[in-house]
Amino acid sequence: MNHGSVVDPSFELLDPCPDIHALFIQFDTRFFGGSLACCEVKWSPRMYSCAGICSYEIRGGRGGLCSIRLSKPLLSLRPRKDLVETLLHEMIHAYLFVKERNRDRDGHGPHFQSHMHRINQEGGTNITIYHSFHDEVRLYKQHWWRCTGACKDRRPFFGYVKRTCNRAPGPNDRWWSQHQLSCGGEFLKVKEPDGFGNKKTNKKSNSGEKNKTAGPAPKKKTTSPKVTLDDFFKKNSTTPPVPRFTGSGQALGGTATSSSLLTSTSGSGVRLGGSSGVSRLLPPIKFSSPPTRSPDVICLGDSDDDQEVNDKEDDALEISFVVSPTVVLCPSCNTEVIEELIHAHLDYCLA
Repeated sequence: MNHGSVVDPSFELLDPCPDIHALFIQFDTRFFGGSLACCEVKWSPRMYSCAGICSYEIRGGRGGLCSIRLSKPLLSLRPRKDLVETLLHEMIHAYLFVKERNRDRDGHGPHFQSHMHRINQEGGTNITIYHSFHDEVRLYKQHWWRCTGACKDRRPFFGYVKRTCNRAPGPNDRWWSQHQLSCGGEFLKVKEPDGFGNKKTNKKSNSGEKNKTAGPAPKKKTTSPKVTLDDFFKKNSTTPPVPRFTGSGQALGGTATSSSLLTSTSGSGVRLGGSSGVSRLLPPIKFSSPPTRSPDVICLGDSDDDQEVNDKEDDALEISFVVSPTVVLCPSCNTEVIEELIHAHLDYCLA
């Protein structure tokens, strides 16, 4: 076993169906210095004409998208060695695009060939410019058309057009305009895969039988209407409206002398803030005029004794303080009232 070779024959038994993503990471590290981390690799289930393709697109003038696609129909019929060499072939194209912005998909010039020979020498591979999977390509071309014009006698195709899909030759082909000028014949289908036409008829017949045997159409499921929060605030149409008041009533703030809402009284009213009458809210309080009292005189002497000081002594130093009760005026009747009794006086004055 050659440990340096990536296509050693022993791998055909040890790893016949390798993971292409694991191979891509391994080859990128070994042969390309990890420069292809921005690329992707994936299988293509509908690619029949070529074994692999590398597509790239520059975005914004700086970065780009690079994608490698491998043909699953073709490479699934080939040995592991062909898969490895096809993958390395497309990775060289991706490397030239990433490093040199080489967008020529068919370019196999000196730069491509230098990397090809380098990898063949290091990895023991046999990477070539073009693949030789012609037998597999011809195997998948099951739809044939042949021209009824003069080109059916011309080499090398003798009027045959072979394709992997059921797409008849037409104006979408690049050579169609030239064929119309030189030959002008009509292409008729002469071959197709076995059972290809029966598949369509079977589908139509099966759909017709289902329609016949289906019977009555299934009933549609009825779903109850959804209850939303707005439904709880909608007015109930079944609730009768409130009847209007039909009596005479009493206009508030009008000119009527009496109101039906208040009980009329025949006695004299009580004027707030007046001096006559008795309040019905507070019990009557009788106040007597405050007694007159003479001012008290306090004498302070300079003697250290606690005995009383005689007013007639000439040598005594006297200082007199007149202490009198504080008197305020009533805001209602302008009467002088002792401050301590002002609240009771206001109750009597405003009664």
